[in-house]
Amino acid sequence: MIYNRDTTSQEFKQYVLDTYNEYNNLTISLVRATDVGYEETGRNQCLSDACIVDEAIQNLLRDNDISHTSISSGPESVNVIAEKIMNAMSSNLKVAVKFENV
Repeated sequence: MIYNRDTTSQEFKQYVLDTYNEYNNLTISLVRATDVGYEETGRNQCLSDACIVDEAIQNLLRDNDISHTSISSGPESVNVIAEKIMNAMSSNLKVAVKFENV
């Protein structure tokens, strides 16, 4: 729904959203740190292209009313995310991790 969005049928998009909405989800959106270098080795995008994908993901979440928690990326975020996941597991939630641009 992010990659190949021009060739993905509306029916398939709706199927994915319907399936996603069958579950009680916890969606975590990581805010990209701007003070950390971007390593392009092994990645499909340069930083500017990755930021375009970040924005597309945020638009997807917003346009489909998908509730999510934004967390700034960094060493301290690991504990915050782990705590949210542990709480989700105790509540039988499915966890989906998303990224966003600052």
